[in-house]
Amino acid sequence: MYASSDSRSSSYARERVRSLVKIGYLKQMHVLGSPVANYVATPLGRAEAAATSTTLNFPPSPRRLSPVTYSHRMGINECRIALCKNEQVSEWITEPTLEWIRVRPDAAFRFRGRLWLLEYEHTQKAKKNY
Repeated sequence: MYASSDSRSSSYARERVRSLVKIGYLKQMHVLGSPVANYVATPLGRAEAAATSTTLNFPPSPRRLSPVTYSHRMGINECRIALCKNEQVSEWITEPTLEWIRVRPDAAFRFRGRLWLLEYEHTQKAKKNY
């Protein structure tokens, strides 16, 4: 959910999320240690979104979110938001749907017609893991 600091915009965004929860498109998930309300698409919500988009894929919603997974996914989402501001970026593909790649990256996208792979590291890994 995005809302500007404008209270009217924030109020509208909250009401919109509540209405999407009420009709069954979103459900709230809690993450231990996160003060933020988190919402994921339900199967009904994913089906509706997929029916209206020809360029985006919609992987299954998580059953639960661990703090580590949550932090990692938020980082990937921040990358997606920044990259998609460029109108030449298209076809964002998330890790669960990249089964055809042996060592799966966190995401893939097209930029100027070429496929790019994205691996997001929130924390530094041991050298042996690379």
